[in-house]
Amino acid sequence: MLLKKMIKAFEIDKRSDYSIVDVLYALYLLYEKPMGRFSLMNELGLNEASIKTLLKRMKSYGLVEKTTKGHALTGIGKNIAGALRKKIALIYPYRHEIFDGKNVVLAVVKNACKKVKTGIEQRDAAMRYDSFIVTLIFNKKVKFPDTDKVVKGFDDVVLEDNDVLLLSNAKNRHDMIKGVFSAFLTLI
Repeated sequence: MLLKKMIKAFEIDKRSDYSIVDVLYALYLLYEKPMGRFSLMNELGLNEASIKTLLKRMKSYGLVEKTTKGHALTGIGKNIAGALRKKIALIYPYRHEIFDGKNVVLAVVKNACKKVKTGIEQRDAAMRYDSFIVTLIFNKKVKFPDTDKVVKGFDDVVLEDNDVLLLSNAKNRHDMIKGVFSAFLTLI
């Protein structure tokens, strides 16, 4: 609930080069450890001006603070990032035959099957970041949505009934991850 409220309330300046997807990605990264501006810039694939504006906006919402180790999450930031990490887990690199064994990002979105119609909504959302998404659902077996076609090759992933799997492929890792977060927004 806290995560949904933050996403809904977070205003993005229309002139900025970042989006709510970048905010989610930054929260996800900063949950692990504080990071400097340049590290965040490299991870998110944004320019310095966009990172400065993004961090300033996150600070105004009480999500981050500047420390001697870089930018760190505040208590509220940790709560929101913790909720995000409970809802979505990222695995990179992941290899699967769907993408001819290439490295992809696999995201497991907890308890989101009811939000998936055909998977096209997630694909379209990811395309904004030049990422291609394959959406799969798990109810005792991994399947394509709206079909009985079982997809094998996920024995190494811990899954629970009603989980959604998002496999993302793009020209680079940050576009894959941004594609995943964009698709994730269709599932909350």
